[in-house]
Amino acid sequence: MTKQFEDVVFAHSFVSEVGAHYGASGSAVLFRKFDSPRVVFDGEFSIVELKKWIEKNETPIVMGFDQKSAGKIFGENNAALFVLVSESEESKAAEAALHSVSSQLHGKILMSISTVNDGLGKRLGDYIGVTEADVPCVRIINPTKDGAVLKYEFAGAIDGEALLRFYNDY
Repeated sequence: MTKQFEDVVFAHSFVSEVGAHYGASGSAVLFRKFDSPRVVFDGEFSIVELKKWIEKNETPIVMGFDQKSAGKIFGENNAALFVLVSESEESKAAEAALHSVSSQLHGKILMSISTVNDGLGKRLGDYIGVTEADVPCVRIINPTKDGAVLKYEFAGAIDGEALLRFYNDY
């Protein structure tokens, strides 16, 4: 499993007090520097379930768009809901809308916030056809195993309920 999770450090203890201290007797705990700093595994203890749990919890619920998140989305063919923003108040409201529903979408689709004015964000914007004049806007991008990228455009006012409807319609 370590080859699949190069950024995750594993440790094991036979001392029951260690597990009890972290609220994970007989289980696993993932320590992070984002969202909830400690996530306790509560599923069936098997390689398959542990792998799913790590994949769900190894990245922030809402990721900034950087090399790591680009690899997670495009390199691993994971669908992602993007909120593309600028420095405007309308963009801040769109970001807040995504954060307000992120716990409901967590584990179902990756979520990312990006600008489109420079660097990797500009490359993303060029790739999906979004310019600074379009933001704030929302897109779902679904890279497929055959190399195609399916793109879905959100229309309407950006709020939490609308984002959930957009995801459910997708």
